[in-house]
Amino acid sequence: MAGSIDSRLHMALNVRDIERSIAFYEALFETGPDKVREGYARFDLDRPPVVLTLNARDKVREGRRLDHVGIRITDEAELERHLSRLKEFGCWIREQRDIICCHARQAKFWVKDPDGLEWEFYILVDDAPETTAKAETAAEAAAKGCCEG
Repeated sequence: MAGSIDSRLHMALNVRDIERSIAFYEALFETGPDKVREGYARFDLDRPPVVLTLNARDKVREGRRLDHVGIRITDEAELERHLSRLKEFGCWIREQRDIICCHARQAKFWVKDPDGLEWEFYILVDDAPETTAKAETAAEAAAKGCCEG
């Protein structure tokens, strides 16, 4: 399909109880998460084709369960193509390169829709950050602005 993005949809949910949420999504998707860390879980699914992350937050405000939506891109050239076209369109953009976020080394950028919802475009550089840097807790990553808008 012309103009489509060769990628996978990513949704990040804020949850109050990570263990209870993991159990629910295991039942929902009939499979367990492929990555679990303190305050964090990731379901990287083929069916449906989505990367769902659960992020433990002390306070989950009503209407703020969906933290952000993202698109995992397959390579750097594709990431740069989307960055260029969205800059040209005039989007607000925040770039982050070589960042440890969601327990993986990533290159990414963020855009906001007209109502302020952030969309993350990213590639996984290293999905095992403990081999390249100290793994962060979800709270540490959020404090640095990793997955917080």
